[in-house]
Amino acid sequence: MEMKMKNVNLSKMERMAVLAFKNALRLHFDSILLYKKGSAPSAYHMSILALEELGKYEILDDFIYHSRIDGRFTPDQELEIIKSIYNHRVKQNCFVGFHIDYEYYSSKMIQEIFKGKMEMSKQNAAYVGLPRKNSMINLHGKIQSPFKIKSKVAEKQITLVNDTLLLLTLGFLKGTYAIDILDLEKYLTMRLLNKLKRSWTIMRSRERRRFEALNRLPNDDEDD
Repeated sequence: MEMKMKNVNLSKMERMAVLAFKNALRLHFDSILLYKKGSAPSAYHMSILALEELGKYEILDDFIYHSRIDGRFTPDQELEIIKSIYNHRVKQNCFVGFHIDYEYYSSKMIQEIFKGKMEMSKQNAAYVGLPRKNSMINLHGKIQSPFKIKSKVAEKQITLVNDTLLLLTLGFLKGTYAIDILDLEKYLTMRLLNKLKRSWTIMRSRERRRFEALNRLPNDDEDD
């Protein structure tokens, strides 16, 4: 007799989401350490892993929110959603969900995510091989090597993740960014904000302007 599938435990999914965010922080700060030690390919690769964990958090957060507001999906639908956290390109695409500035979607780095170039670059930062398209290997293509990843590429990737974390954390502290999973609040602290600023001082100009505008707002716990 075939067993009937059950809905997933939402509390477990919340714990997984928070752990994914915590792991993203670990990977991000490790990528900065690798960059400062002169290992640009490894720093770049690890920064993309951090980005993917943030995308995983976004998938789970969205799933939990809609499950509680709109009602539960069917067990089969829930299984498909959970499967998506094992798909690298889906996680990379969902990372963009952290950004409410739609001009941001037209940036070159974000377009590379949507086109699948980030996943290809991530593999090239870790392995030596020949170029591939889908399952086909180009036997006559140039050798792909991690040693081709330059420090500027790693710098841009780390900055993308750091800017995102800075704006998320400051936005939460200022009350402009709402958190659906309450257990995440203990990580979005002034201590994290200061660590992000201290560990990586580079910011893109548009994100710096947004950060400075947010910083001028009163903190969420201040009296009106």
